[in-house]
Amino acid sequence: LTEKKLFNYMLIEASGVSEPSQIAPLFDLCDDEHDPDDPDADHEHIEGKPQLGEVARLDTCITVVDSAEFYNNLASMKTYEQGETVGTIAELMMEQVEFSNVVVVNKGDLVSEDQKADIIGKIVLLNPKAKVVESIHSKVNVMEILN
Repeated sequence: LTEKKLFNYMLIEASGVSEPSQIAPLFDLCDDEHDPDDPDADHEHIEGKPQLGEVARLDTCITVVDSAEFYNNLASMKTYEQGETVGTIAELMMEQVEFSNVVVVNKGDLVSEDQKADIIGKIVLLNPKAKVVESIHSKVNVMEILN
């Protein structure tokens, strides 16, 4: 893709149980001092190919919060498994909100104004620096979430 130079932006949507703190470092340049031929290394470099951080930058980390399920998720003790990581849905939701710099509060039409205000208040408490964008059917102005 980088050789074709066809893109100015690329949006990557991770699964709902992805931890952004594990995805974001992929955009960092690897300056670890390690043997690239070491079979036990936790990552590999392909000779002659650029690292992701050389051709792309992480612009924004966005989390979408489902207003209609927010309270159920917050109280959930249901567990998820992502690779070697195991945790509760509540822990995952909090980590996603804490790590993001934009939080889209979706399905606002399915909760009352008081509930929406409470949800946004909890999001701001978890991440006061995040920009909060309200949406219905996940429709947002792309300029509100990029740059």
